[in-house]
Amino acid sequence: MGLFSKFLKGNDKPEPTQPYEKNETIQKAQAEMDRQESISFMLLYKSIPKLNEESLNKRISEALGDALSIDMFYTDEKSMMLSGNYLGNKIMVAGLYFTYPQQVLDQVLPVCHFSADDKSKFKHSKAHVLFSINTGNTPPHVLYDALMQLVNAFVAEDGNAIGLVIESAMTATILASLPKIAEERQEMLTEKSMPFWSWFSFTGGFVKYIVDSNTIWYVTKGNHQFGLPELAYKGSATEGNDTLMTFKALFSYMYGYGAKLAAGQTAEIGETNLRFTELTEYADLFKGKYGTLVVSKT
Repeated sequence: MGLFSKFLKGNDKPEPTQPYEKNETIQKAQAEMDRQESISFMLLYKSIPKLNEESLNKRISEALGDALSIDMFYTDEKSMMLSGNYLGNKIMVAGLYFTYPQQVLDQVLPVCHFSADDKSKFKHSKAHVLFSINTGNTPPHVLYDALMQLVNAFVAEDGNAIGLVIESAMTATILASLPKIAEERQEMLTEKSMPFWSWFSFTGGFVKYIVDSNTIWYVTKGNHQFGLPELAYKGSATEGNDTLMTFKALFSYMYGYGAKLAAGQTAEIGETNLRFTELTEYADLFKGKYGTLVVSKT
């Protein structure tokens, strides 16, 4: 959840993330994945994970069964790589056995709502594993579920994991929160309204941009992963919880029920009447891949 005290000054915006080195095999595989739409996140480790190929393969097979066909799988003390196909979608898991880039964490961790002690653990990672899957006709929440089951298999194989980073949504999830997502699995796959912890972990809720002592922009950063516009609300410091639940309700309305929200439309959530307008301020910061709708109360 975004609780970042980001003060807006003119054209102020976060520094762009710098590229970092990967081994050649992983670079080529990632380049192929990047040519298509994909969902990706990283699992960070305290130390280089000890992954037994036979044991891990068994855990993965038990988790995803025949829906996953593996084309390549290897692991050793220096690297690991898995590529295959899940429900017609290319999937890749790659071990990157070096510290996760500090410049990414400098953008993501300040907006995360967990303790400073937990945040410091992310900064001291010694390795990370990339989980990535191309999106096709399979609903994104099903693909997230597949990746999360793979994550659980890796965590069970080596307990030195720290947590997840979803850079594209500017969010991170500590290891202690992963069981909450697992507990919601059946609900996530069967209900139209995505359960709270899954939604919160995958999208990050929102990021706060502070204009002045009385004005804050609350902005989503992870809706685009589900093919949806981002949402922005201009309010006060006391409206964080209400805005979080409003964004959650609107996400479920759009994603679960297929509602197409657009500028000029209105909606009701309980006794609250909402209006949607075009984004006219801070487009360089707030504009999402599928656009951004400004939400206001009427």
